[in-house]
Amino acid sequence: MVKESQLEGFRFLSRLEQDYAVGINRFEQLGEALYGAYHQRQIIGVCGLNQDPYLGDPNIGRLRHLYVGMAHRGAGVGRQLVNTVIRSARQFYKLLVLRTDNAAAASFYRKLGFQSGLSIPYATHHLQLTECEYLLSLSQQLDALGFTRDTESTPGGRTEQF
Repeated sequence: MVKESQLEGFRFLSRLEQDYAVGINRFEQLGEALYGAYHQRQIIGVCGLNQDPYLGDPNIGRLRHLYVGMAHRGAGVGRQLVNTVIRSARQFYKLLVLRTDNAAAASFYRKLGFQSGLSIPYATHHLQLTECEYLLSLSQQLDALGFTRDTESTPGGRTEQF
């Protein structure tokens, strides 16, 4: 599956394999997991859940490394993997985020309830897992740190592009 993903131009599965092998990310912290989908004892898809490493907020989980082999796409495997991650994330996190630069993936995540447009560093999509007050609080915290949704400077703050 790693070679197949590389032929498609995706590097994240080889990075997942390397990070796991050297212990950088083994999905072993509380609230973390790496899920696999299997068909006839062969792995056909993966999806991970980590505490978000960028904000250091234990209330934010990050969906990572979703990949389904080409022969198994369109059969609901990706949806099942993401829904499994969401169910698990609800036990530990208030917000689930992810990052994608793939238009088809962005559309897929929107169909599963993820939203875009909130200025969260290193995330393109988010899914509120609990009460709305947390999302408002996070947005206010990011505003106070100077993070904005665009690349224009704002009075008294720094601007980051994500």
